[in-house]
Amino acid sequence: FFSKKMINYFIMFLYLKISICKVIAGMTELLTEPIFIIWQNLLLFGPRTVVEMIAIVIRCLSTFLFLLSGFGVLSFAIAQLCYSFVLFFGFYGYTIYKTIKRTEREKEKVNEWPITEIRMLFPRIYVNNKRLTNIFDPNTLKLSGTFLFQSIGKFGLAEGEKMALLWSKGLSDQGSFGLVSNLGSLVARFLFQPLEETSNAVFTKLTNQSSSSSS
Repeated sequence: FFSKKMINYFIMFLYLKISICKVIAGMTELLTEPIFIIWQNLLLFGPRTVVEMIAIVIRCLSTFLFLLSGFGVLSFAIAQLCYSFVLFFGFYGYTIYKTIKRTEREKEKVNEWPITEIRMLFPRIYVNNKRLTNIFDPNTLKLSGTFLFQSIGKFGLAEGEKMALLWSKGLSDQGSFGLVSNLGSLVARFLFQPLEETSNAVFTKLTNQSSSSSS
């Protein structure tokens, strides 16, 4: 009934919509990273758990509802977009609320809640002697470049096997590999990843405290 050209146009349009949703979701999650780092440094695991749990539940429900509504593959992209929005508003909302509602004790001890103004959550231009020096802090920029190269290497190691399967095997083998890989990583995701993140945050906090006290 439909020509091959029309089907190709439909697939391209669907791929474009999925790509746009994924890009917006990725940028939104990147904007949440500064608040995530602050929460990790302050060991705010309780609020983080609540926000991430709500975001995961919203993603699951939205995937199910959009699939029932006939959106097809686009449902997963829309669900990821909803997930990123919930994370963004949850992290920033709680941080702004906590900054406004600071207690007198937290105002006296800046270490308990170092954010004293809402504008501290947004980037600012560094000025030295009333002259513009750097839009970004050079040390932070250098550190970000290091993490960028590490992320590229990690992505290559994690997704390289999938690329090899995509070029050499069929859809059946790819599906079997994805099922086994996801089931095998459940233990690492639910048990070892939280332990790793918690240990990393606690050890970093203790190291900073010991170095500051020694100096």
